[in-house]
Amino acid sequence: MNQLAGQIREEVRTQMQADIERQKTEAEQAAREKALKEQGDFKALYEAEQGKHQKTKDELAKAKRENLLFRVQIKYRLPDNLAKRLQGDTLEALEADAQELVKDLGGPIAPDTEGGRSGVPAPAAPANGHAKKPEGVPEDGKPVQNPAYGFQGRSDVGWGTPVKPQG
Repeated sequence: MNQLAGQIREEVRTQMQADIERQKTEAEQAAREKALKEQGDFKALYEAEQGKHQKTKDELAKAKRENLLFRVQIKYRLPDNLAKRLQGDTLEALEADAQELVKDLGGPIAPDTEGGRSGVPAPAAPANGHAKKPEGVPEDGKPVQNPAYGFQGRSDVGWGTPVKPQG
């Protein structure tokens, strides 16, 4: 009987060790699966952040190019429809393209509003030596004041108050 009890104890011990090994293996497998899931989650989060980062970099590059394009457009007095056609990603490349465009078109496109400070030569004077008089300027060259608005030199009248011409 002792022998039978010894065999049963041995079988129970072996069974318990097998159960412990099986539970240990299952726990390790569950831990590996959990780690892989977390790793997959982190990878997905990382890829999402990388996408956001790339989008931000692209927006910044676009804004920088638009800024350079605007600076060149003002300097060379180009209208919007021509400035959009300039090629290049650096200030130097855009300026070179703008210079070539201005040269091909025969001079600056828009009037010089910077008083000659833009670095681009002013358009040549007409052949007869006389520039065309701007619209709305009388023959004496003095601007016309609208009699319906403004101070007209009178201190007793506020802004926006209709004024009848004196005289």
